[in-house]
Amino acid sequence: MKHTQGKWEVDPESDGQLWISVEDSTTPICKINQAEEEDGNIVTTEEDKANANLIASAPELLEAIKSAMRIKDLWVPPEDHHSDENAHEIKALRLMELAFEEVIKKATA
Repeated sequence: MKHTQGKWEVDPESDGQLWISVEDSTTPICKINQAEEEDGNIVTTEEDKANANLIASAPELLEAIKSAMRIKDLWVPPEDHHSDENAHEIKALRLMELAFEEVIKKATA
């Protein structure tokens, strides 16, 4: 794995900036770009907080997707059990598989 290991968390600094860091670490991974008022105060919007939470959850989301990919074969019946009855489910699972593969590829590039 290429990304920083450990549980990521949103670590709001005392100056109001939102940092993403590894739990119990002082080394930041990234900072959320926030607007600054004329007086220098940082403005934190709900969107800023949501972006920070999404970024902080990225490693866990990646692992969840990888886990789903490992069990996909349990969801899709063997070729000799395909029928008109389950065609929609099989198609949906194949589309999910393709989407997951793209996300994993993007996250691990």
